Order: sequence, then C-alpha cells, then structure tokens
Amino acid sequence: MENEKKEFEFVEAEVVEEKVETEKEKVEAEVIETPVSEEVEVIEHEVDVTIEEETYVEYFKSVAFKAQIKPTLFFGVVVVLLSYFFRGEDVQATEALLRGLLWGAVFVVLSIGISFLTMPRRAKSTYAKSGVQGLVLHTSFSNLGVRQSIEDQTVLYRWEDINQFVESDKSYFGHMLKLRKIILMSKKNMSDEDVKKINEIIVEHLGEQCLTPMNK
Repeated sequence: MENEKKEFEFVEAEVVEEKVETEKEKVEAEVIETPVSEEVEVIEHEVDVTIEEETYVEYFKSVAFKAQIKPTLFFGVVVVLLSYFFRGEDVQATEALLRGLLWGAVFVVLSIGISFLTMPRRAKSTYAKSGVQGLVLHTSFSNLGVRQSIEDQTVLYRWEDINQFVESDKSYFGHMLKLRKIILMSKKNMSDEDVKKINEIIVEHLGEQCLTPMNK
C-alpha cells in the first residue's frame, strides 16, 4: 500500500509541474507580443478638405507638365543624333547636324506647346474620372504627420516621408518623392486661421524652406 501511495504522489507532482511550465510559457509569450513602447499621436490641428477641379488643374500644370519636359527634350536630342548618324552619303556632317537641330527644335516646341495648351482639358478629364468629386477628407496634422480619413479608411503620411509642401492661392501639394505620392488639398473649406495654423505646423516639422509658393 505504501508503494502505491508513493507512486500516486509522484504522478500528481509531475502533472502540477507540467502545468506550471505551461503557465510560464504563456506569460513569456504575452510579454514578447506586447510592444515595449508605442508612438503617441498628438493632434495639432484638424480640418475637413476636398479636392476640387482647380486643384487638379494646378497639379497637372505644376507637376505633370514639368515631368513631361525632360522626356520631350530627350527625344529632341534623339532626332538630332538620328539626323546626323543616318545622313546620306552626299550630305555633309555639318549640314546633317544643322538639319537635325532644326527638326529637333521643331519637335520640342510643338510637343511642349501642344501639351501646355491641352493640359487643362486633360486635367479636367482626369478629375472627372477620378471619383474624388464631393469627397470630404478629414485631415489632421499631428506630431507624426498628416493623417487623412474618409469613412472607415485612414492613411498617415509621416513627416519624414514628406519632402516639401507647395502652396498656391487655392491648394496645398505635399510632395513625397521616395514614395512617389502626393497629398492634394484644396483650400475651399479652409478659413484664414486654418491656413495660418497649417503653415505654422508645416514649418515647425519640415522647416521654412520646405513650404514654398507655387510658381505661376
């Protein structure tokens, strides 16, 4: 009887020991999963903004049009080189080069001119297809960045990802070069106090040099 009793007590001890280890592992797992520290977002200013058609047009003129100039100049140079290297046997190199420069210049002027004249119409067409008409984006400026929310969707653009803000009379454009993104905000629903506060926050987090007026 004594042997049976000792065996029972041994088995019971093993079960208790296994339970203790399980609880220990659970506690360790919980400690690992819990973040040591979390960033606390402090809202500095809030405003509801829209993206108006005029903002889209300004964006296309200031960004899309400038982006098109470089490839246009590149193709102009290509025209010059093609005219030079594929000249006829009876055409002198100087004559071929001058001819290429002439055609290259014509190509660049026509391309840039047509692009400039048609830019507003293309911008309005793109805006009409974008689906942003009438949308109100709740925009908050905080110590972490610029957060925009609509319904159950929200996105935070961090200050370290924003290179600069360009300001016009009608809009704000926040450029994020590495992410290849841009924040579009119309001033339609902003008061003078909103604009003043937003400018102060941008200068505080990015520096005065990163808030620039739009070149007209």
